[in-house]
Amino acid sequence: MSLYKTEAIVLKYYELKEADKIIVLYTRQHGKVQAVANGARKTKSRLAGSVELFTYSDFLLYQGKSLSTISQTEIINSFASLRDDLFKMAYASYVVEVVNEFTVDEEKNEPLFALLLATLYMLDRGEELELATRFFELRLLNLLGYRPQLDACVDCDLDLAKIDKVKFSSKLGGVVCADCALEDQYAMRINKGTVATMERLLEIDYKKLDRLKVPESTRQQLAKILPNYLQSIIEKKLKSLDFLKTLTMTN
Repeated sequence: MSLYKTEAIVLKYYELKEADKIIVLYTRQHGKVQAVANGARKTKSRLAGSVELFTYSDFLLYQGKSLSTISQTEIINSFASLRDDLFKMAYASYVVEVVNEFTVDEEKNEPLFALLLATLYMLDRGEELELATRFFELRLLNLLGYRPQLDACVDCDLDLAKIDKVKFSSKLGGVVCADCALEDQYAMRINKGTVATMERLLEIDYKKLDRLKVPESTRQQLAKILPNYLQSIIEKKLKSLDFLKTLTMTN
């Protein structure tokens, strides 16, 4: 059994026995790791705070045969507001669920860790929750090899400028012309302005995200297209999405 130290963010947890938890961590050095937090459900547990959802900490872990065990922790940022504010919690829950569903255990991806951390900081500040989430979705797609084709029809390669009625096909992975859209009955209408915003989100520094002006019509299209594309890739429904949709519709 070896001992190792790593920065990590809590993606999810499960209850184990009467007082323990299994914590799903996304670590900087080792990718996704599952670890047992002994006694974490006890009121006075020294681990309780650091294994809360979204918390970013330094972890000292023992590597076991199947699961690691958490030995020590030191909180770097608890991201308490992401649990206390309903809207922040909804967006953050969606973000960590996406990371959990798109990754496998012990496959290091430091740029993805950095993206997740930057997104949690943006959500924690409460600035542009929706746009920060769209930024996250597109950057994750890019990092994991699912970047959508936006400059031409993904099927026939017709230049975007020559397409009159543009649609987005989750099945094909990008924009499509009217003829090629027939191959995907679920292809969604997308404005060229929305395509331009997607391209901008793929390039912009997240620190400048608050300067990006995005019309409401574009926001609405992105909120439908990007989650749908993500779900089509993993071929399953993201559970947190229904709550997020309900919350944003009633706002």
